[in-house]
Amino acid sequence: MERLLSHLPAIDAPLELYARVMARIEGAIIRRARLRLALAFSTGCASALALIPTSRFMISALSTSGFGHYLSLAVSDPDIVFASLQTFALSLAESLPLMALLALFGTLLVLLVSLRSALIQFPSARKSLSSLAA
Repeated sequence: MERLLSHLPAIDAPLELYARVMARIEGAIIRRARLRLALAFSTGCASALALIPTSRFMISALSTSGFGHYLSLAVSDPDIVFASLQTFALSLAESLPLMALLALFGTLLVLLVSLRSALIQFPSARKSLSSLAA
């Protein structure tokens, strides 16, 4: 098969073909960057708005759990705390509102990851916006 094809004359591609293919590839890269930037921006806005109820949930859980009372005991009377350190540490860990902490830190994690993604995608998307203005 290769012997048959080797006898055919070589045909040069049109001169504009390479430029058109590269322009389509660059356009696809720019569209992908814009889409990722829009997704990161919307996720960041949603997680920033979600910080308000999760922080309220955290404050409410801290006030009802008694965690603050244990901390004030540790500050006001450290001798009693050090006398029964194991019991105090277990009581402190038991009163910690884990669900509220997980919700707050999860929301913060989503916000930071989306901010990182937006900062990574911004130069490509900005390049596309400047090419549209020219």
